[in-house]
Amino acid sequence: MKTTFVMSLLGVKLLCLLSLCQVTSGTSVDSILLADLLNKAIYKVNPTTGSNETLPFGPLSNPVAVDYDATSGYVYWTDVAEHRIQRAYLNGTGMEAIVTSNAITADGLALDIPGGNVYWTDTDRNAISVARMDGKHFRNVLSTQLDQPRAIVLDPENGYMYWTDWGAQAKIERAAMDGTGRATLVNAELLWPNGLTLDKSAQRLYWCDGRTYKIESSDLNGYDRRLFFYQHPLHFFGIAVDDTHLYWTAWNVRSIIRSSKTNGVHDYIGSGFSRPGGIHLMKSGQDQTVSNACSNQNGGCQHLCLARPGGRTCACQNGWRLQDDDVTCQQLVLAEPSIVWIRRDQVTNINIVEMLPGNSTTIRDGIGSTLTTKHIFSVNPPSALTALDFDVRNQQMFWANAGLKAIHKVDFLNDASATTILRGTSSAIQGLAVDWLNQNLYYTDAYYNWIGLFNTNSSHRHVVVQTGLDRPQGIAVHPSRGQMFWSDWGLEPKIERATLSGQARTVLVSNNIQRPHGMVIDYVRNRLYWADSGVDIIGSLDLDSGTQSVYRYSPGTSFFDIAFDGIGILATDQSGNELHVIVEGEDVIEAQLPAEPHGVGFYHESRQQWQQSPTRGNSPRKGRHKGHAVSSSSTRGLPSQVLHTRGTLAVFRYYTRELPSPRPTQGALCLHERASPTPQWCSSIKSDTRGSSSPALWSFSPDLTHGDTGPS
Repeated sequence: MKTTFVMSLLGVKLLCLLSLCQVTSGTSVDSILLADLLNKAIYKVNPTTGSNETLPFGPLSNPVAVDYDATSGYVYWTDVAEHRIQRAYLNGTGMEAIVTSNAITADGLALDIPGGNVYWTDTDRNAISVARMDGKHFRNVLSTQLDQPRAIVLDPENGYMYWTDWGAQAKIERAAMDGTGRATLVNAELLWPNGLTLDKSAQRLYWCDGRTYKIESSDLNGYDRRLFFYQHPLHFFGIAVDDTHLYWTAWNVRSIIRSSKTNGVHDYIGSGFSRPGGIHLMKSGQDQTVSNACSNQNGGCQHLCLARPGGRTCACQNGWRLQDDDVTCQQLVLAEPSIVWIRRDQVTNINIVEMLPGNSTTIRDGIGSTLTTKHIFSVNPPSALTALDFDVRNQQMFWANAGLKAIHKVDFLNDASATTILRGTSSAIQGLAVDWLNQNLYYTDAYYNWIGLFNTNSSHRHVVVQTGLDRPQGIAVHPSRGQMFWSDWGLEPKIERATLSGQARTVLVSNNIQRPHGMVIDYVRNRLYWADSGVDIIGSLDLDSGTQSVYRYSPGTSFFDIAFDGIGILATDQSGNELHVIVEGEDVIEAQLPAEPHGVGFYHESRQQWQQSPTRGNSPRKGRHKGHAVSSSSTRGLPSQVLHTRGTLAVFRYYTRELPSPRPTQGALCLHERASPTPQWCSSIKSDTRGSSSPALWSFSPDLTHGDTGPS
């Protein structure tokens, strides 16, 4: 959406004086819905009298596109400032946001009423997406070769969708509503094709262009192109059609304009709008007689039924896979244990997230053979994934998207639903680290030169370190110690440590270091590792003694990120597109990957135990504490969780379960000095209202026949 000139209502009246405009008294349209971007409102306009009422949706931020379902009575609209799609009844009741995390800049909106779906375009994600009309089962329909898709219109009866794209090569395209059979219809003499509408009676497409100052039409195959109206400098935006007239808006005209399709005579409807945007024509009984293969029982599909010419296609929401029956869907899950990495195709720039069930031993045992990896999801440009991490207990995966300047999450306990949890980072977001004890997510931003924190429970965010940073890169956290560590690429490369709140900063490493990136901690040995592509090493630091050493020197490599599985280091090497497995710094296996690797992580509960033992090497001790006094020494070796920290003190919860259940039932609360293994004071507890059942351990579905596209 671009700014342009301002034409007042007087300018529209001037068109009338030039015999281009007249006021008509009759219409087949009952009402017109209009989104006004500056007035931050949606209006219901009488097409005969021009009177209007502001629909009681409260102050909106930036409504752009609007549609209406006459069957349910819901008005649907997009808001590009709130990054959401909403709906409400005409009287303002039933208001709800149906899409909140997968509509960054939803400029276009169209309802598939017979199929029960809503489609939208997203100019930031460069995608055309679909969900049920209540927002469930979100999925990308198209996410390749799009460059700022704008308007979208559907032909549900015949199974087609049409859309405009005003990127570097502006065009109008068509595809089946399941994304197949894509074709370019018009790709010449277009600049900003903002509006698009389908004239079913005449079997023509009409579009308006805010930069060529034209309204044009063609047949449904892009042929027989005709100029309908030209007026400089009108910034055309929205357009709709009925059997006899076109209705259109322009940012610099403060009315809706109605134009006869037969003689081109114009008349204006309403006045006082500030920046009229998308419009929709409300007709009694509209679309009630239209049906398609999805109209009856969702076409038999479990999630989404997408119409296409002559039939339908069943599809699953992102994070699920269509099964062999082409009807039902199965949730994707991470196998435990597994190695997960990001790789980016250097030709297409498509980012792929893959999983190899097992650990470094799996790779070692597979020497000389081809190991089968599992495709989790893929995302297309402009997305550029840089880092990932996990909350194993809550079965969540997080990843940084430098291309969209955001952080995303997939929740495998909640229908494998993927959401955008944080926007507003820069395109230089580099590292992620999950504090699983406090549900905090830390990230480094090399453009803003800060370290940020995002709480995954409350969505609270703030910057914890913002001074003295110069291109921070990798980050790792040690929750039981209350510490975080990060690498810095600046003029004086270094590795620093601070508390989890960003206090008590200390430089740990400043020599034999150039371009440190990925970082990981061995929580058993209390040892920090980092990858340095400048000096071709994986460095190591004993967190207790402060002793620095070179864990592995590999000339000619370009290590990017590293992970630790309890056995060895897993390192991505971008110079040879390889994953290195390094045990004790010497035993090295190089596994070839088909594209440039980026972030890597190891998914297993052993990496994030809620049983941080104050004495290393002790296994959890059996014990029962039923309300009697608990001695400080009796907690030694028991599983524990940090509940709260202040200064040098920490409150630990000790559990009396031998196995690391995430919902233990008995234990004790103890006060510690953070650095001391012996509690100062303890009090026993009997129960935990969260229950006692352990989560299931899932295995990954091997079905790769239906590739999934990720949430961004």
